[in-house]
Amino acid sequence: MGADGFTYLSEAARIERAANGLADAHPHLSARGGLTQTQRGVLIGLCLTILALACFWPGLLYWIAFALFAALILWRAALLMLAMTDRRSSSSGFLSDDDLPPYSVLVALYDEAESAGGLIRALSQ
Repeated sequence: MGADGFTYLSEAARIERAANGLADAHPHLSARGGLTQTQRGVLIGLCLTILALACFWPGLLYWIAFALFAALILWRAALLMLAMTDRRSSSSGFLSDDDLPPYSVLVALYDEAESAGGLIRALSQ
Protein backbone atom coordinates (compact mmCIF):
# COMPACT_ATOMS: atom_id res chain seq x y z
CA MET A 1 0.00 0.00 0.00
CA GLY A 2 1.33 3.41 -0.96
CA ALA A 3 1.65 6.46 1.24
CA ASP A 4 -1.60 7.82 -0.20
CA GLY A 5 -3.59 4.76 0.95
CA PHE A 6 -3.98 3.14 -2.47
CA THR A 7 -2.79 -0.33 -3.38
CA TYR A 8 -0.61 -0.34 -6.47
CA LEU A 9 -0.36 -3.46 -8.62
CA SER A 10 2.44 -4.50 -10.91
CA GLU A 11 1.81 -4.44 -14.64
CA ALA A 12 1.43 -8.22 -14.75
CA ALA A 13 -1.08 -8.11 -11.89
CA ARG A 14 -3.06 -5.36 -13.64
CA ILE A 15 -3.18 -7.40 -16.85
CA GLU A 16 -4.29 -10.50 -14.93
CA ARG A 17 -6.96 -8.50 -13.13
CA ALA A 18 -8.20 -6.94 -16.38
CA ALA A 19 -8.39 -10.33 -18.10
CA ASN A 20 -9.78 -12.47 -15.28
CA GLY A 21 -10.99 -10.11 -12.55
CA LEU A 22 -14.70 -10.44 -13.33
CA ALA A 23 -14.57 -14.23 -13.61
CA ASP A 24 -12.67 -14.51 -10.33
CA ALA A 25 -14.81 -12.06 -8.38
CA HIS A 26 -18.24 -12.82 -9.89
CA PRO A 27 -18.26 -16.07 -11.87
CA HIS A 28 -22.03 -15.91 -12.38
CA LEU A 29 -21.60 -12.67 -14.37
CA SER A 30 -18.74 -13.93 -16.49
CA ALA A 31 -18.91 -15.73 -19.84
CA ARG A 32 -15.66 -17.59 -19.21
CA GLY A 33 -17.34 -20.96 -18.68
CA GLY A 34 -19.54 -20.74 -21.79
CA LEU A 35 -23.19 -21.64 -21.88
CA THR A 36 -24.73 -23.68 -19.11
CA GLN A 37 -26.59 -26.90 -19.93
CA THR A 38 -29.94 -25.12 -19.53
CA GLN A 39 -28.87 -22.28 -21.83
CA ARG A 40 -27.70 -24.78 -24.47
CA GLY A 41 -31.04 -26.60 -24.30
CA VAL A 42 -33.03 -23.39 -24.67
CA LEU A 43 -30.86 -22.24 -27.59
CA ILE A 44 -31.19 -25.58 -29.41
CA GLY A 45 -34.95 -25.58 -28.82
CA LEU A 46 -35.26 -22.05 -30.15
CA CYS A 47 -33.23 -22.90 -33.26
CA LEU A 48 -35.35 -25.99 -33.92
CA THR A 49 -38.55 -23.98 -33.48
CA ILE A 50 -37.37 -21.32 -35.92
CA LEU A 51 -36.34 -24.01 -38.41
CA ALA A 52 -39.74 -25.72 -38.13
CA LEU A 53 -41.54 -22.40 -38.62
CA ALA A 54 -39.37 -21.58 -41.63
CA CYS A 55 -40.14 -24.97 -43.23
CA PHE A 56 -43.82 -25.41 -42.44
CA TRP A 57 -45.25 -21.94 -41.70
CA PRO A 58 -43.03 -19.24 -43.28
CA GLY A 59 -45.84 -16.68 -43.15
CA LEU A 60 -46.21 -17.16 -39.40
CA LEU A 61 -42.44 -16.84 -38.96
CA TYR A 62 -42.58 -13.54 -40.87
CA TRP A 63 -45.29 -12.15 -38.58
CA ILE A 64 -43.51 -13.31 -35.43
CA ALA A 65 -40.29 -11.63 -36.59
CA PHE A 66 -42.24 -8.50 -37.52
CA ALA A 67 -43.91 -8.40 -34.10
CA LEU A 68 -40.59 -8.87 -32.30
CA PHE A 69 -38.90 -6.08 -34.24
CA ALA A 70 -41.90 -3.79 -33.70
CA ALA A 71 -41.80 -4.53 -29.97
CA LEU A 72 -38.07 -3.71 -29.88
CA ILE A 73 -38.66 -0.41 -31.68
CA LEU A 74 -41.50 0.51 -29.32
CA TRP A 75 -39.37 -0.44 -26.30
CA ARG A 76 -36.53 1.79 -27.54
CA ALA A 77 -38.93 4.66 -28.18
CA ALA A 78 -40.35 4.29 -24.67
CA LEU A 79 -36.85 4.32 -23.17
CA LEU A 80 -35.93 7.44 -25.17
CA MET A 81 -39.09 9.22 -24.03
CA LEU A 82 -38.39 8.23 -20.44
CA ALA A 83 -34.85 9.57 -20.75
CA MET A 84 -36.20 12.90 -22.01
CA THR A 85 -38.59 13.42 -19.10
CA ASP A 86 -37.68 15.87 -16.39
CA ARG A 87 -37.33 13.94 -13.14
CA ARG A 88 -36.73 16.96 -10.94
CA SER A 89 -39.53 17.87 -8.59
CA SER A 90 -41.59 20.87 -9.64
CA SER A 91 -41.28 22.37 -6.16
CA SER A 92 -37.53 22.96 -6.56
CA GLY A 93 -38.09 26.27 -8.39
CA PHE A 94 -35.28 28.68 -9.17
CA LEU A 95 -32.40 29.60 -6.90
CA SER A 96 -32.15 33.10 -5.57
CA ASP A 97 -29.09 35.20 -6.40
CA ASP A 98 -27.77 34.70 -2.86
CA ASP A 99 -27.87 30.91 -3.28
CA LEU A 100 -25.85 30.95 -6.50
CA PRO A 101 -22.07 30.51 -6.28
CA PRO A 102 -19.79 33.38 -7.28
CA TYR A 103 -17.98 32.98 -10.56
CA SER A 104 -15.39 34.68 -12.70
CA VAL A 105 -15.49 35.35 -16.41
CA LEU A 106 -12.23 35.56 -18.33
CA VAL A 107 -12.54 37.44 -21.61
CA ALA A 108 -9.67 37.86 -24.05
CA LEU A 109 -9.59 41.49 -25.24
CA TYR A 110 -6.48 41.83 -27.37
CA ASP A 111 -6.68 45.15 -29.29
CA GLU A 112 -10.36 45.49 -28.34
CA ALA A 113 -10.20 47.96 -25.47
CA GLU A 114 -13.04 50.07 -26.86
CA SER A 115 -15.50 47.16 -26.46
CA ALA A 116 -14.52 46.41 -22.85
CA GLY A 117 -16.88 48.98 -21.29
CA GLY A 118 -19.96 47.71 -23.10
CA LEU A 119 -19.03 44.12 -22.36
CA ILE A 120 -18.63 44.83 -18.63
CA ARG A 121 -21.98 46.63 -18.54
CA ALA A 122 -23.69 43.73 -20.33
CA LEU A 123 -22.14 41.11 -18.02
CA SER A 124 -23.00 43.03 -14.86
CA GLN A 125 -26.73 42.93 -15.57
